[in-house]
Amino acid sequence: MRALATCPAEAMDRRAEQPKPALTRHPGREVRIRALSGLHRLVAQGDPEALDAVMARTRDMDAQVRKGACRALGNTATGSPVPWDAPAACLHDEAEAVRVTAAIELFVHDDPRGDEVLRALGPVDEDSPYHTAFYAVRYHHRVLRPTSP
Repeated sequence: MRALATCPAEAMDRRAEQPKPALTRHPGREVRIRALSGLHRLVAQGDPEALDAVMARTRDMDAQVRKGACRALGNTATGSPVPWDAPAACLHDEAEAVRVTAAIELFVHDDPRGDEVLRALGPVDEDSPYHTAFYAVRYHHRVLRPTSP
């Protein structure tokens, strides 16, 4: 099943994308994660079935799947009102990586709801597990400002 979830994304064959939303509900964590990553293009196009599948996985029992769902929602077109409440709900996730991923995706789409999570990280240097992901924040046109006194 992992191969089915991965190969079609690499093949860039639109017919192979059809099973992806269903694969996000597979019992295997790795299958769900790979299926989410294969939905990025459909999410970017606003495909309702793909968006529904990804938003549902923001409530998955596995933190890595929730993180992958937040990352996939980051492909949604800026200004799309549909999915942003789903990653905003992840700002209170028990797993820090999920909270940070959700906050980064919200920030890049000009939604300030995750700013406090990003500020709470403090300096994100090259030793941080979020160093690479934080590039999106560093180079976005909106600046993360410190909280007002």
